[in-house]
Amino acid sequence: MNNNILKKGSLYLFLLALIFSFSSCKKQLDEVVYSQLTTDNAFVTKDDALAAVNGLYANLHSISYRQIFYANDLPTDVCYKQNLPLEILKENDLNMDNDLSNMWTAFYVIVSRCNTAIDNINKIPDEQFNDADGNATTLKSRYIAEAKFMRGWAFMELSDLFYKIPINTNSEINPAEELKLASIDSIDNQIITDLTYAAANLPGSYSAREDAGRPTSGAADGMLAKAYMRIAGRERLAGQDGSENWKAALQYVNAVISSNEYSLQPSVLDVYGLDDSNVATEGLARGLDLNTDKLYNNEIIWAIRSNGDGPQGSSAVGLVFTPWSFDMGWNLLNLPLEFAWSFNPSDTRLTKLVVTNYPDIYDPTGKFYSYPPTINDVGTMYHEVKNADGQTTEIHYELTECYTLKYKYQNTGQYNYNTANNVIVLRYADILLLKAEILNELGQSGEAVNYINMVRERAFGDNTHDLNASNLGDQDAVRSAICDERAWELNNEGMRRPDLIRMGLWKDRMGKYFDAIKTKYQIKEHNAEVIADRDDPANAPHTFDYSANWKIYPSSSDLTDNDPRRYFPIPKIETDQNPNLLNNRPGE
Repeated sequence: MNNNILKKGSLYLFLLALIFSFSSCKKQLDEVVYSQLTTDNAFVTKDDALAAVNGLYANLHSISYRQIFYANDLPTDVCYKQNLPLEILKENDLNMDNDLSNMWTAFYVIVSRCNTAIDNINKIPDEQFNDADGNATTLKSRYIAEAKFMRGWAFMELSDLFYKIPINTNSEINPAEELKLASIDSIDNQIITDLTYAAANLPGSYSAREDAGRPTSGAADGMLAKAYMRIAGRERLAGQDGSENWKAALQYVNAVISSNEYSLQPSVLDVYGLDDSNVATEGLARGLDLNTDKLYNNEIIWAIRSNGDGPQGSSAVGLVFTPWSFDMGWNLLNLPLEFAWSFNPSDTRLTKLVVTNYPDIYDPTGKFYSYPPTINDVGTMYHEVKNADGQTTEIHYELTECYTLKYKYQNTGQYNYNTANNVIVLRYADILLLKAEILNELGQSGEAVNYINMVRERAFGDNTHDLNASNLGDQDAVRSAICDERAWELNNEGMRRPDLIRMGLWKDRMGKYFDAIKTKYQIKEHNAEVIADRDDPANAPHTFDYSANWKIYPSSSDLTDNDPRRYFPIPKIETDQNPNLLNNRPGE
């Protein structure tokens, strides 16, 4: 591990915390001479404590701008970018992947800042947190709870990425010490300990909008549910009884639900603060707007916010998911055709949130892009329209991917890369589907389906597409249905890979995805040959070979339930410095 991140005293981290303190400080800090600060004099007042806590959020956009999607969505069946190592699970390149390395560093920076905040806020006398009238407050425990939430979340994300990781909760660690990989049990225990404190000491909500990016007790409860579910999932995979951990998880999802702080939004657009009232007149690229008030909707339990008022600043995430020809996006991540084809055509999560066809933003009357609506249409969509004089007036291109609108870029044509889009970490629909999953694992499949249907009824607008437990079949079939529902509802929200691992369906879903890619290119070959023979019969039969496009993926027959590729190797830059960090994944 880079020892600079864990340097004794962590003064550098506290200085960053001061720099990134924000407007929810109710009292202006006196002018500070930063060169004279040490951890002995930097933590004196409640304002110092708040500045340190605000600093915990400073680099969240370096994680959520694209990295969290690269790591948790791209290596799965709901995200796509042709030939990237994470897309094709190219094992030899993963330990040198820049995005994974950046995530490792960013999360451990958060851990180190949390350690500094926790250790030093604890030393500030309680009376420093009194209100203006000298009355005691809960600010001290709340600030510590924020830091413990962030540390628990960081450890959970790191262990979702790399499986075994080092655990350090001491801000005074010796810089020369080479940390070792912790056991899975100790990692889980630390996460649960941090989040349990956070759940008990964080407020249920905040009154000021600028505090919307701070975690609440509901966020801690939701993360605790996921922590216990992750343990129970590993127990099921090992053939052990995980019922006690499923029951513990149920306790925490019930706490979120019974808090009455959260609810499903009326439409899927509302979840992401999107307003389509201008789409009919301005088109999808320019007319799908952000509604500022909807960005603070009560389906969101915790999100990485993007604005100028909160602790988390602004982000360019809106540019990541759409192409330049659509709205001048950067086209860094896409939806695979295989995933788009899995939706029911009446599902608003497809019709409202996925771009499947559009006019070119530079040539809206001459160039058009459309996806093949079924796998059998692959390779047949391109065509030209000519006028009476034989001149081409329209070109229709075939898309090889689709695009999500969850993070719709709002500054098309302005070259302004600061966007206000939320990156949602936890929301109420996720909680409902988690409860469905828990109930199914506890043998209550009929009740589980009721929670799936709550989410589906929002997606379809009524109950005509509700699932029926008796029609689905056994527990495995219901688990599979929940897995599908989580993909349709939560795709590209940074949780698909952990979902597949927890549910024991990584091998199944990734195998089906790789097989579908192979079938797609085989159909494309056939269609290309049919079209060529039709258009050029003199040289028939024609032959096309697209096999290189699917052979770069692993074979479905090579995947295993305990496949090391479910997780990532710790970055080489870290293992070169500290060989204790090698062989971090199960099966190695």
